[in-house]
Amino acid sequence: MAFNKKEWTDRIAEYINRRLLTKEDGSTELVTVAREEGNVSQEGDAFNANNMNDLEQRISDEFVQVNKSLDGKQDKLTNPLTKSDVVNNLTSSATNVPLSANQGKVLNDKLTDLVTLENYTYDSVSIAAGTAPVVTPKSNTIPSGYSPISISDVNSGNTSVMIRSINKSGTLGLRNVGSSSVTVTPTVSVLCIKSSFVK
Repeated sequence: MAFNKKEWTDRIAEYINRRLLTKEDGSTELVTVAREEGNVSQEGDAFNANNMNDLEQRISDEFVQVNKSLDGKQDKLTNPLTKSDVVNNLTSSATNVPLSANQGKVLNDKLTDLVTLENYTYDSVSIAAGTAPVVTPKSNTIPSGYSPISISDVNSGNTSVMIRSINKSGTLGLRNVGSSSVTVTPTVSVLCIKSSFVK
């Protein structure tokens, strides 16, 4: 991308401000004109060779910067990717072509299949004031082939009951910090991953 600069020059004349007026009767008269503009609130930029050549130079400089930013990219502009360049598999090692949207779905499905959010269920338990029992889940929804890796959410079932401890197997350490006995049914959600990915 090139920019051809124009060299501007000032007009040079013997009588730069002289004008020839032609009257209605056909006669002519030479006059010399000068500005009489009253108060000038802003002088403005003069239209002269110096200012115009400065503008040409600044435009030229910007073209140089644009060309530098395009270095190495010209091939992509003249040889753009086509539909046949799109890779529709997960085995290619190419580093200069895009992956298809379908393979994005394949990856997402694999990720969705890799992890799952499941739950532990507990029997209701009565906890006397000031006591700290340990309860274990009666069942869970963890599918075969998956292992718990972290606790996602836990709820003791009552604001008077604190969670003292919890492990990935769902065993809860509780404490009733209230002044009376309460019956609670804890709930726990656990993030699980395919066992084949657990070392």
